[in-house]
Amino acid sequence: MNDVSPEESYVAAADKRRAIIIEVVVALLILCGTSAAVFCIEYFGSHLYPSTPIRVWADTFSISGLLGILVWLLLFVTQHGAFDIIVYGTRKLFAYTFRIHPEKSKLPKTYTDYVLERQAKKPNRFWIYLCACALFFIVGLILVFVSLNLEY
Repeated sequence: MNDVSPEESYVAAADKRRAIIIEVVVALLILCGTSAAVFCIEYFGSHLYPSTPIRVWADTFSISGLLGILVWLLLFVTQHGAFDIIVYGTRKLFAYTFRIHPEKSKLPKTYTDYVLERQAKKPNRFWIYLCACALFFIVGLILVFVSLNLEY
């Protein structure tokens, strides 16, 4: 009944865990990079306006988390086909402009075929990235409330 051997299922589970770990590490690296950029802007721009260290950390976490959530939302609507007509038209234009034989392009002939081909693929939702961004944003909001209570 089950054609998968225990060794194959163990290898598949190990590969899935490895992929999840890699996705978590990449999400945290992206968020740490944006946090470092926001921190540098806040810290070195603090001579323009007075700011407490907790306020700098609050802005760092909340802004990087919010930017990550917004990027995830952009990816989400893109995977649902919000920009398909623009992508198809641009790819078709480049195929006709820069190829010697545009008829040999791997691009579908019509937009309808392109949409059906895109819908057949399973979209990657990047849920772990959203969770990491939400965690950064929540920590940032907590720090914002703490900093506001300390300042006033």
